[in-house]
Amino acid sequence: MSLASVLLVLASAQSLAVMPAGQAFSEKESDIAAKAYMSANGVSLDTAKRRLEVESELPSVIAELKRRYSDRLAFVSIENMPDQHLVVGLKGNMMEAVRHFRVSDSSIRVEFEEGYPYTEKEFSETMHRVVPLVVELIPDAVSVDGRPELGMIDVSVRGADAKSYEAAKRKIEEAAKLKVNIILGRDPFRNSAYTAGGAILTANGRMCTSGLAVRHKLTKVKGLLTAAHCDDQLLYSNYGHEVGGPQVMMPLTFQDALFDGSHDVQWHSLPAGNTPLQEVFAELKGEYQTKALILIHADLPLHGLLCFRGARTGFSCGTVTSVQHAPLGVCGAAVCAPTWGRVEGSELACASGDSGAAVFNKSGSGYGIVKSAENPSDSIEKGSCKALTVMPFGKVADLNLDPV
Repeated sequence: MSLASVLLVLASAQSLAVMPAGQAFSEKESDIAAKAYMSANGVSLDTAKRRLEVESELPSVIAELKRRYSDRLAFVSIENMPDQHLVVGLKGNMMEAVRHFRVSDSSIRVEFEEGYPYTEKEFSETMHRVVPLVVELIPDAVSVDGRPELGMIDVSVRGADAKSYEAAKRKIEEAAKLKVNIILGRDPFRNSAYTAGGAILTANGRMCTSGLAVRHKLTKVKGLLTAAHCDDQLLYSNYGHEVGGPQVMMPLTFQDALFDGSHDVQWHSLPAGNTPLQEVFAELKGEYQTKALILIHADLPLHGLLCFRGARTGFSCGTVTSVQHAPLGVCGAAVCAPTWGRVEGSELACASGDSGAAVFNKSGSGYGIVKSAENPSDSIEKGSCKALTVMPFGKVADLNLDPV
């Protein structure tokens, strides 16, 4: 996966320039995000920028819709064709009228699709049953993705012969009571540690990246996140050696970790006198200017645009294509559960070293940390990154942690 991870900023005796809260993206970053949106949706640059402004304010609307329809909810998705709107899938046939919300000086339409045979919880339970069955029946499967908005399950495989999967596909469809789509010729996901990353965390020559800042609920100790599959003994450093700026380097203290089917996260505290800030470095890794992450969300927005910054690859963005994603073979001894997010896009760049990177949207809202990627060439060029796996921030609560 790409090195792209947002470098967590530390406050210490050495001061760093900070952008005012709310200025999450620079003009260059806004252009990069808009280009990714244009590529995915076939709209003009101005339209893409305007829609991304609206999208950055949708989390509160989505949260309200999820609360209001929790007993029937199948999914909420951000849709961009033929125009920008939200779609809410509901179990049962009771009709709901179209609604409108005011966001970013625009009106966003909410359409309801009734008649789904499952709720979000029921679809998730089906996915948890299906993933082990896929592992059993299809040894070369590389991922399983729930698509509740389409009423189907995507199974990505390495092979190229569709006929060889037909028997397994029928068995999975019988068990799931859902259509199964076999996607041929895909590559396995790899956890993305061990090359220089955004938040340069070093261990015996291997490197990961730092993610979001956290505080333990009981002890109130503050620290930073990275991926659990990275080393436990880490050294934090910034880019002072590259740009002639103030060099910050310090050992971190391992606190706790979870590495299983639903988690790939560890956290570290800092030496006395240092405080983690919920900020990320600017688009260019040599800049000391930072931007604040204003809100942290537990779940990823289906079909929303999320970004991260790579020390090798630069700043890039992609679309959340699944929020019930199971990347197979990268969860240690456990089978990966369908609780991860999948991000894709022709403008997405990634390479080894992204593990632990923070993932965020245009308004400066953090959503999770990078786990793994599908990029067999490890090229830093945009388009080489076929897919990114993200652990939603909500999973961090299982370590008794809150965002700072």
